[in-house]
Amino acid sequence: MTTQEERLDLLERFNVDVIPYPVVAGSHQPLEDLVRAHGSLILGRSLHFGQPQIECPSYDPETTGLLVYNHLALKGESPVTQDALNALVRARVLALLNDKGTLTVAELNEDLIQRTQLVREISQLKNAGEPGASHTIAKALADLDDLKLVEIVQGAFGEAVQLTSDGRTLTEDQAGTAARLAGQFSASINARTAATLTSPSDDLTERIGEAAEAFLKDCATRRALGVAMVWQSPTSDFQRFHIVALLQELPRYAAQLNNIHEGRILVEVVRGVFSSPTDGEAIYLGALVQAQFST
Repeated sequence: MTTQEERLDLLERFNVDVIPYPVVAGSHQPLEDLVRAHGSLILGRSLHFGQPQIECPSYDPETTGLLVYNHLALKGESPVTQDALNALVRARVLALLNDKGTLTVAELNEDLIQRTQLVREISQLKNAGEPGASHTIAKALADLDDLKLVEIVQGAFGEAVQLTSDGRTLTEDQAGTAARLAGQFSASINARTAATLTSPSDDLTERIGEAAEAFLKDCATRRALGVAMVWQSPTSDFQRFHIVALLQELPRYAAQLNNIHEGRILVEVVRGVFSSPTDGEAIYLGALVQAQFST
């Protein structure tokens, strides 16, 4: 096997970067794994490992908002009868209040105005003479107040909004479902990581699993259309094309790992989720993707 010193010598003298691999019981399977990993050109020699860990975000408010919207607007189990945009805004408000507690009207506007404007423009409501985003948000808060789901109080920094007992009852079930889906997703990623590792350990599985989970959540929220196109690809060739496009952002997450072997495992785990997700993975990521298009 080529030593590290020999590798460096070949790189410096001939610009040849040797990538060693172990031969186990006469099997060259590790070479095939390396070819697949490097085929996407996402673990280049410029990648520096051992970087600070990227925090794995929680998107429970987004998922909760979607579930609340489904409850209010799609199942017909609530007296809410406003248009779809108002229902989406109300669902988002309830999810945010459940996740963060009391928020000022200004804080809610900061979160909702851009989202509302985008939905209005895409749905052409802006050209239909409909009220603006600020008016839509104000009306949604008034509707929630009328339904006794929130109450608007005067706080130190202006008007503030908080859930009533009825509002909390409505959102807690959906928030619990969102948290349960998130927990199942994390467990599934760790199980997939452990199955991919030749010699799994709790520390190694957790490190790679957290990087994979953070990357996948980032994809589902910031590149939701790309994830949707992976799952809706008509052929495997199209699917691989879209997977490679998504993987171009993976080096940022691979950089928090310790070495090229861990990076290769990360690639395999992420690729497996995109190409053959488990039911739990598909349900959670699907909910995140849907939430991006709806909220």
